[in-house]
Amino acid sequence: MIRLFIAVAFIALVGACAHEEGVEGKSTIRDQKRCSFYGNSADKIYCATTYTQVLVDPDYYAGRRIMINGWASTDGKAILLYPSKDSMDAIEFNASLLVKEADAPLTLSEYIAGQGDGSARVLVGGVLNFETSDRMADRRFGVLEEVVFMR
Repeated sequence: MIRLFIAVAFIALVGACAHEEGVEGKSTIRDQKRCSFYGNSADKIYCATTYTQVLVDPDYYAGRRIMINGWASTDGKAILLYPSKDSMDAIEFNASLLVKEADAPLTLSEYIAGQGDGSARVLVGGVLNFETSDRMADRRFGVLEEVVFMR
């Protein structure tokens, strides 16, 4: 009887840990399935993922510092990030993210401006947000804030 109790308690403990929500800088079993963590300072750990994963499970990534590849374009007023070149060419608003840059040595807008056609495939990191009062974000999938151009 005692062995059964210990086995049940152990299974309950392991199950609780597996469903624990992640804390930035610490990875849980759930996080390891969705993120590869990168960063060289404790306050800037990025969950590297794909744009598709963000579209599939936006609630998981909301408020997290993420790193994703995408196609960025600008019209001089705003920078938008799309999951693919086809999506960008079709101007698919519902799949695009409005980009709000952080101060950095080389900004995304400077990089895109140097590409000639106002667009480029990029790797960026930032905090994903769906709650915003920015009118530029209307009809967009969300806003990527504090964006740092990585490549």
